Amino acid sequence: MTSALTRKSVLFVHPDYHNSFFIRDALRSKGWKADIYRSGNYPPLLLYRADCITDNIDATAPLSLWGRLQRLWKKTRFFYSNILKYKYFVIYGTPYIYSFIPGRISLWLERHNICFELALLKFLGKKIIYEPSGCKEEALQSDYRQHCPNLCANCGSAKGLCNDDDNRYSFNIRNKYGDASLAVIPQPFNRIKNHQQIRYKCLDLELWHPDIIIPEEHKLPHNGKIRIMHSFVDNERLHEKRNIKGSPFIAEAIEKLKNEGYPVEYFYVRDIPSKDMRYYQAQSDIIVEQLIYGWWGSTGVETMALGKPVVCYIHPEWKELFFKLYPQYDSLPIVEASTDTIYDALKKLVEDSSYRQRCAEASRQFAEMHFDVEKNVGGIEELLESL
Repeated sequence: MTSALTRKSVLFVHPDYHNSFFIRDALRSKGWKADIYRSGNYPPLLLYRADCITDNIDATAPLSLWGRLQRLWKKTRFFYSNILKYKYFVIYGTPYIYSFIPGRISLWLERHNICFELALLKFLGKKIIYEPSGCKEEALQSDYRQHCPNLCANCGSAKGLCNDDDNRYSFNIRNKYGDASLAVIPQPFNRIKNHQQIRYKCLDLELWHPDIIIPEEHKLPHNGKIRIMHSFVDNERLHEKRNIKGSPFIAEAIEKLKNEGYPVEYFYVRDIPSKDMRYYQAQSDIIVEQLIYGWWGSTGVETMALGKPVVCYIHPEWKELFFKLYPQYDSLPIVEASTDTIYDALKKLVEDSSYRQRCAEASRQFAEMHFDVEKNVGGIEELLESL
């Protein structure tokens, strides 16, 4: 007979930044066996904490035939000794845990909707839940081109990394083996079956608090300027004006404000570990999330919790669906702006300190209602046990 502990066991496959850690800890406090698995080549800067299980296998390292066989043996041993003990698997990003079968054979199997380790999990009665890390894991590029024409035109993945054929193969795998998919963004053209819209993005609101103490090594000098924080992906996309966040328009708006004599600075940090980013966000005055994608991401979640005014483009259709899904809200705390209106939005925030403060307070209030892990864990637990 299956024990209660075995039934209440979940593995988060590939961490969703800090989100997975907070949900894991909250489930543990409710009696769950909950762990996080990260692959050996998970980016170190994105790792919020080190207390997770890992195979320490870099799947990207070139190997000889003997080396590949050794890696395959390590994968197999790790899978059987660590993976199979859980009932629920929440997989972030990729549709796989990892593939035992390398190269062309694996590609051929994918094209025929076959994945060995997922088939084994399903045979053993395990439950698989997918969490998308981006748009191409929920809908086709043609869907986005129809509903959000500026998105694909400004995304670096448009250069062959994202196409309808490859996305369909991924959707087929997810729909064949997945028991549920978390719909993080409230868009109506999701291609994944059984998608569930729940409050899944979570924070520890004591760690992300407007009054957090900044350690000395992370303190910035006071220069009397209003810090407008925005991070872009890389310089190449910025100069090409191909950026999913609309970064060139943000930089131009800030520069225009500076030239007009406003005491502002463009604040950008890079190579900061995920666990320390909140200290720099907390020392910013205004956060610009993005101007093209249509919804907020992890940056928006974190900075709303810190009580910062957040500027972001919100797709009208997605906002309308959000209010239908969550009727307790009749507004969002976001300062809405597009590539055409970003200058005016920033100018108002810079000029009107009382308006800036009201936006900051609204951000924190929304975070307390929508991102509190202690409030959201019950819905996550309910979803898992319903499968």
